[in-house]
Amino acid sequence: MPVVAILGYVGGENDCQPPKPITDQEVLAVIKRCRVKGAAGPDGLRPVSLKRALKRGVERELAALFSLWLKCRKVPARQCEHRTVLIPKNGATPQGYGYLEADYRR
Repeated sequence: MPVVAILGYVGGENDCQPPKPITDQEVLAVIKRCRVKGAAGPDGLRPVSLKRALKRGVERELAALFSLWLKCRKVPARQCEHRTVLIPKNGATPQGYGYLEADYRR
């Protein structure tokens, strides 16, 4: 699986200390703060899916995965991919925003 290197933790590649492992409680707190109707991240997971997964107790596995990425200083390239989708407002026209008609989907 291709990976992307994580930049130096603080001071550079050779003179820095790795961060402490991410805890279950940190993962739990962050996911609980997510809005249920929030958009999916680059990995395709929606906040509502993560909240449902917490009911099955996956915070320990997620914390271990995130900690491993930090320790190895690499993240799978697939996790770094993203796609931006522009969503037009009701009644808006492409000309009103300076877009070309070809760039605007209704």
